[in-house]
Amino acid sequence: MKYYYYLFYKLCKFTEDWGFWPEARAFCLVILLNFAFLGSLLNCYTILTGIFIHLPSDKVWRYLLSVIIVTINYLLLLKGDKKDRIIKRFDAISPKKNSLGDLIIFLSVVLLIITFILSLFMLDKVR
Repeated sequence: MKYYYYLFYKLCKFTEDWGFWPEARAFCLVILLNFAFLGSLLNCYTILTGIFIHLPSDKVWRYLLSVIIVTINYLLLLKGDKKDRIIKRFDAISPKKNSLGDLIIFLSVVLLIITFILSLFMLDKVR
């Protein structure tokens, strides 16, 4: 959970100079990363097993999944004063550890995005 909070904190700090509501932008970025992670898992499962998961065609499941992910993230990151406690907690970290955290978060996000894109290309070859 600490890593998830730290990811949110770093995204808040990253988007702070873009104007008001950096927490909202960081929240949206976390949700996009969640979808990329879930998509990568689903694609890798299909690539490794060859079993295609056929979801219902009425597309209600997409909205339901989106609502569930947004609700869980809201409860974890924004409800009440959690965002303020997260930011206050990680602001107290030493600059040396913070710069190491920058590198870890950056590499993790880049790796996740690359994994998602590669899984899409590999999934296309499996079909």
